[in-house]
Amino acid sequence: MSLSQKQEGAGRAPAQPVKKAYEYFEEIKAEFGRISWTEGGEVLSYAKIVVGTTFVFGMLIYVTDLVIHRMLGGLDALFKLIAG
Repeated sequence: MSLSQKQEGAGRAPAQPVKKAYEYFEEIKAEFGRISWTEGGEVLSYAKIVVGTTFVFGMLIYVTDLVIHRMLGGLDALFKLIAG
């Protein structure tokens, strides 16, 4: 690029940031229109599945914790019985 070409380019007006921002948000708005959104009933059923599964796994962890706690308590009692 020659010096004269650089000087010619320097005379251009800078791009307007407000216009670019407006175009950007217009493109986002158009993109949101092309998204296939999930129906409300389907989202509700998925939410119920997630809550139910979380509850079941929480109960499994709780029961496992109780079993381990009781086993360790039994081992402690056994060692106290043996060791005195």
